[in-house]
Amino acid sequence: MGIFGNPNPFEEALDKVTNELNTEIDWGAIISLCDKVKTTSKGPQDFTVVVLQKINHKVPHVSMQAITVLDACVNNCGKDFHKAIASQHFTESLAEIINNSSKNKKVVRRLCYFIRKWAEDFKDDPELSHFVSFYYLHRGRGIQFPDTDEDASSTSKRSTEPLSKDPNVVSSQQEEEDIAKAIEASLKEEQQKKSISNSLSGSSVQSSLYPSMLNNTTSTQSSYNTSYAASGSSSKKLVKALYDFEAAEDNELTFRAGDLISILDD
Repeated sequence: MGIFGNPNPFEEALDKVTNELNTEIDWGAIISLCDKVKTTSKGPQDFTVVVLQKINHKVPHVSMQAITVLDACVNNCGKDFHKAIASQHFTESLAEIINNSSKNKKVVRRLCYFIRKWAEDFKDDPELSHFVSFYYLHRGRGIQFPDTDEDASSTSKRSTEPLSKDPNVVSSQQEEEDIAKAIEASLKEEQQKKSISNSLSGSSVQSSLYPSMLNNTTSTQSSYNTSYAASGSSSKKLVKALYDFEAAEDNELTFRAGDLISILDD
């Protein structure tokens, strides 16, 4: 309520944008509120009354939202609004909040961050020197004024999905398609290597076996088979398919995600 029991023209709008059930910031409504403050007679004076009440609210979430709205007004409502928050009445109210040991610590830290920010913005304007003096006075008394908005940083972290440490997890459709293409190209290359290797092995066997077959065909063939089996066994590898793949050519292999595939030749 305003003076003499008249309703404050900003109370309803501020209630909406600082509601304790809000889960996100309604910037459209906040900018509309800023426009109303800027264009209404005695707008800065009336608004600072209700915004201080919200900053002092018993629910920290309401207080944090009220600080966000106040900063939006500082950024958008012009010189008259700056004079209102640089007034002795307003700075005394801020002093009561930041010196109140029972006040929520996060609320106080965030308010102190913006007090520092506003003081730095006002430092070159003589008409706003009272606010700058208020800031330096309390800083000299040991009040901590952080240089970062911790609430904004934590909100940003929460809104960013953490990256998985699982190397098999992909983060985008494009990456998934690239991996599928890479697997397909790798399989084609493996098939080509295998075909070439088999051809070369066949020629080598025929060449090396020809003299021996004249003397001892059974002994030589047995020795070769044993040697080849041992070699093949030592290079055999099992890999797990990450994606489904449908063979498009005769020399390709169809498989499904999760299948175990034997790689006989690297």
